[in-house]
Amino acid sequence: MKSLTQKRNFTQLDWYLPLVKEIHDTIKMAVIESRTRLVEGYWSVGKLIRVASDKEDITDLVHGLAGDTDISERT
Repeated sequence: MKSLTQKRNFTQLDWYLPLVKEIHDTIKMAVIESRTRLVEGYWSVGKLIRVASDKEDITDLVHGLAGDTDISERT
């Protein structure tokens, strides 16, 4: 059994570098997709607030929502 300090040099294996690239690309795409979804989510929240602000003062509404949702007013 190899100790934790001994490392195998996987870079010499034919399949290893393509695996590294595929993992890197998968993570990169997941990050991009999650950021896109987050922006879409914020846009949807803004749209909901805008509709509700027709009924209430938007400053008071955002302040109340921030407190009740534990999300900052700026967010």
